[in-house]
Amino acid sequence: FDVALSSQSPSEVVFYVDDANMSAHGLLGNNSTAPVAAGAGYTLDAPGVAVDLARGYGAEHLCVRNSSDDVYCWGRSDVGQVGAGVGDALTPRFVLGGATSLCAGETHTCAVAGGDAFCWGHDADGQLGVVGTLDQPAPEPVVALPEPVDVVACGARHTCAYQAVPGGKLWCWGFNTTGALGVGDVAWHELPVLVPLTDLVDLSAGIYHTCAVTSAGLVYCWGAADYGQVGNGTTTLDYPSAEQVVGIGG
Repeated sequence: FDVALSSQSPSEVVFYVDDANMSAHGLLGNNSTAPVAAGAGYTLDAPGVAVDLARGYGAEHLCVRNSSDDVYCWGRSDVGQVGAGVGDALTPRFVLGGATSLCAGETHTCAVAGGDAFCWGHDADGQLGVVGTLDQPAPEPVVALPEPVDVVACGARHTCAYQAVPGGKLWCWGFNTTGALGVGDVAWHELPVLVPLTDLVDLSAGIYHTCAVTSAGLVYCWGAADYGQVGNGTTTLDYPSAEQVVGIGG
């Protein structure tokens, strides 16, 4: 299915449904789990004026951040990924206020509020950045980040946080079998680990890979490269350390 914020109405989330069962866990946010007509469009009036939308990689939960910086989530929440307890949320639930960044993974969600990173949901791979690997049904602060966080990005089962301090720092944690954390190994890290790159200005996380942009306009990626997502001209290996993307910047 496709989902986006409406360009016509600032509060609407617009869905295009290609699977009649996509509402099974309340993903449409309309207080129903009844099957819907495939090939049709639906809208949801989200609370407030929506400015950011985060779609879980599992395509079973959604979150929005509105112009008041409140985060609302809904849909499947068997491991707490909605952030308002365990159990599917059939309508948008308030999760966190004061948020300035938002992302959703396969079964976890993260946000930045007051310069702190918070995550909730599934934690079997350490993607929440807390001590231990227990699922968290409500926002928990990520531990061991020494400076305020500006942006979070979620992969399917890993998370990264960018700090716009002098030199631009990037921290990642969670699932790392493909090297998606960019720290030179393939061990899973339940607490944030500093990525050895400097002068960063932006980041993005894919399902099992991650990319960052430097102030010089160079792009670096790492992690799974089976479909060429690292951008270094190969599709045969995973890369646990940053590789410069060919043909961009510099």
